[in-house]
Amino acid sequence: MSSVQRVGLGANGYGYAGVRTELTTDLRGATALAEGLSIRATGRLLGVDKDTVNHWLSGLGRHGQRVMNRLRRLPQLAPGGVSVG
Repeated sequence: MSSVQRVGLGANGYGYAGVRTELTTDLRGATALAEGLSIRATGRLLGVDKDTVNHWLSGLGRHGQRVMNRLRRLPQLAPGGVSVG
């Protein structure tokens, strides 16, 4: 299995639980979604199930939220580089 890494059966016992996609596939999927491609079209383009793409969306959403929370904590800079907060 060159395109996926088998980790084993998940707790739910499904045969595909624990199968992971390659990092390049994940990155291409994230890029396609960010460009506005639909969930189904992204799945067809990359050869993965739409449920896999939905799983990526939840992870991407959590990551985006963490980034925004950290950016909000940075000091605000006024024009000229002077801290205002």
